[in-house]
Amino acid sequence: MSEKEMRALLNELNSRVSEFEDQAPTVLRDCEICVVLVEFGSPSCATVRDQLAAVTEIAGNHSAFLHSIISHLVVVAFGITEDAPVARHKDFIAEVLAKFGLQVKVAYSVGLGHVGLVGGPKRIDFGFIFPAFPKVLAELSSTPEGKAKGVYL
Repeated sequence: MSEKEMRALLNELNSRVSEFEDQAPTVLRDCEICVVLVEFGSPSCATVRDQLAAVTEIAGNHSAFLHSIISHLVVVAFGITEDAPVARHKDFIAEVLAKFGLQVKVAYSVGLGHVGLVGGPKRIDFGFIFPAFPKVLAELSSTPEGKAKGVYL
């Protein structure tokens, strides 16, 4: 693909995103979120990559929405694409802790979140804005290895 064709394609995609963004506001939903910190010692890249892959597979097995992977963190959510989550985060957390033991930490919360297109004209994703997310991250930092702690609002 030539540079000219690539620029034309990017311009077309940007115009479509702008149109879609105007038509699809976020909606308020009950959400369950989990933030998993994998191998936080001084592991090899391969170890971290394998653990991230396993956590995302477990998330998929529990019908979680994989929001993002940021270095050693995996952010998943339940209730994003359907109404009324049913505390599925508990089974997900139990399986992650059973598989990885002291190699992970988990923080979680349940509450209202804004779900839909998040971002701007240059980069937009389907995702969520969860108001308690900063508190969940703070809780994660004080969570002991091999444990899960919740943030209750």
